[in-house]
Parts: sequence; C-alpha cells; structure tokens
Amino acid sequence: MKKVALSLFAVLLLCSCNQSSGSKSNEAENDSLAQNAETGVESDDNFNFAHSDAKLFELFGKVKSMTLKTYYDADEDGNVKDDDFGEPDRYYFKSDGELDMTKEIVWRLQDPKIKRNSDGQIVKVSWYISEFDSNISNVYEYDKFGMVKTLESEGIESTSTTGYTYDENKNLASAVEESAGEGSIFHTDILYTITETDSHNNWTRRLIRFHQKMGDDDGSNKFTEDYTFFQVQVREIEYYE
Repeated sequence: MKKVALSLFAVLLLCSCNQSSGSKSNEAENDSLAQNAETGVESDDNFNFAHSDAKLFELFGKVKSMTLKTYYDADEDGNVKDDDFGEPDRYYFKSDGELDMTKEIVWRLQDPKIKRNSDGQIVKVSWYISEFDSNISNVYEYDKFGMVKTLESEGIESTSTTGYTYDENKNLASAVEESAGEGSIFHTDILYTITETDSHNNWTRRLIRFHQKMGDDDGSNKFTEDYTFFQVQVREIEYYE
C-alpha cells in the first residue's frame, strides 16, 4: 500500500533541474531580499515573497492566486500516467502577500482555521470533520530564513512529522517524513525536481520522487516493505499587474 504524502505545500529541490537563468535570477532576488531586510525596504520583485504566507508556498513576486494540481501516478521521467489529480488546492493572496481568507481557499480541505504566532507566521491550520466530530491539523515550525522547517500533520487515524531542506534559492529540495496510520508505520525520503518555471521564476511543474519503507505498527519499528514511486505537481499562478 502506498501512502500519499502531503506536500506544500505540500508545499511543495536540491536535485532539481532549475534552468540556469532562473537560478541566477532567484539568487539575485534573494540577495535583494536580504538587503531589503537590513534596510527595511521591500522591492517590487520581492514584494510577495517577503510575506511569511507567500514563503509558506514558495512564491516569488506579486502573486494573486495559485492553483496546485497533484498527479499521483507518474514515471521517473515526469510523464503522468493517470490524468486524475483529484480536487486541486487553491490559494488567494492580498496585494501584500497575505492569504486572502475572504476567498474560498482549498488547503487540504475547505474552510481552514488559521493560528499565527507573534511574528505573523502561520503556525497551525485546522479543519473540522463533521462526520467524525473531530479536527485534523497541520502544525508548522520555521527556520531562521522564515521557511518551513517541520510540519506535523494529524488526521483522523494518522499522524506524520516531516522535515524539509532547501537549496540556496530557497526552493524545496528534499524532505524526510515519519508517519503512521491504519496499523502501519512509514519512513519516506522525498526528492523534488523542478522541470518548468514561469517568467517570475516560480516553479510551475515539478517531479517528486518518493522512496517509502513500510512496516506494521506493532512497536518493533521494523520495515518489511519498500517502494519507489513518483508524483507530478503543476501550479497555475496569477499575478497582480
């Protein structure tokens, strides 16, 4: 049985195939962002990425909306085997980069409830599941650059903890997930490869490689099966003019 991992999300590239021009541009943008952090001035190019909400979704520029489709059956070359991607995630942003909660955002599920810390960063998102009279949640911890360092996710009968690493351009590079659910435990190593970017150097298509080990949740912490499988994520991004 394969466990479908949340990505950023969710979310979301050390082994990526970033075009060299895009990487150089992102380096310049991040240098500018660092300088702006020192002076307290935001440039137009980094206006949206400077907000913690935009960082959560690895977005550069003045993003107005983003739709994320995840194709759960792909090959190692990034070819989609099954066009069924389920319901896409949809996010809307105000002109300053903050999530626009007046719109119908679909993030894991609809109607997310958000908790922020004193710095304005999103630290917890929860959803109420009426069928089970219970909540599921995502809990975020950030690194010194304001990027997501860990995600703790709780479902009705599952839990997971994922740690993330990024490349020098703050693009998601890899992740390690430890999870359990439905009588099984999982250890998953995840690698992200950008295959397409737009004119703002935001990735619009990436390949995700999962190497997953699975075992019985009997306290032995032994894995008896392992799989390698691939997914493709595609983003449609709209910008403020």
